[in-house]
Amino acid sequence: MLKNKIIPIVLHRVVDSVCVNFEDITVNTLKKIFSKNPNSYITIEDSTEIFIDCDEFLYMVTFDDGYVSDYTIVFPLLELLGIRATFFINTNNIGTIGFLDWGMIIEMRKRGHVFGSHSHKHLKMTSIDLQKARVEFLQSKELYELRTGFEMVLFSFPYGCYNKKLLKLAVECGYTNCFTSKHGVIKSLTSVIPRNSINGLMEYSDIHKILNPSVAVVMSWMFEDGIKHIIKEVVGEEYYKKIRHFFLEKV
Repeated sequence: MLKNKIIPIVLHRVVDSVCVNFEDITVNTLKKIFSKNPNSYITIEDSTEIFIDCDEFLYMVTFDDGYVSDYTIVFPLLELLGIRATFFINTNNIGTIGFLDWGMIIEMRKRGHVFGSHSHKHLKMTSIDLQKARVEFLQSKELYELRTGFEMVLFSFPYGCYNKKLLKLAVECGYTNCFTSKHGVIKSLTSVIPRNSINGLMEYSDIHKILNPSVAVVMSWMFEDGIKHIIKEVVGEEYYKKIRHFFLEKV
């Protein structure tokens, strides 16, 4: 069993009962994810002293896209449990149907929850030139800071797509940490942070493996990410997504 590790997790929309998209999870699944000791859940703002001497797993739970369920379902549960989480928002969607508005974001931030950018328009950053990528980095950061009065220094790459040039550009634009969708566990809060995705098609046994990974599970993640990278290179990102969605629905 691996110990003294941080397990970063990425979630998307939370629903009451029936999942509409494969990335959705139900509130019951969310409660299972948050069933550990409340002190086991951290954000990047927590002092490193919290986990230097920790003998158990720690969890960094993040939510992508800024769905309104972050406020209506997730936020009340976090407040009840005394847990803080991290939310990555597409600033172009703020205030539109189904997504957070600025009042919700400010209220959550004042309660200690962390917000980062998921870009402005949720574009695949590796498919646009660096000038447009710079706009995506800066527009979301500047808009958030203007509307909330809080600093934004975290970035989550849409679709998990990034490269070395984009990582360098993110730093130039004022971001300190970038989050991906690769599997992994970490010992410290590095500049590039992997995240393990949990979706509504997973059985609880699959979720348990993510929350309590063995060395064998971590090795399988590395193999899976390698295969995924090869498939994306061969067939392209969009076709890969169609293939993934097809097989997930068949599980």
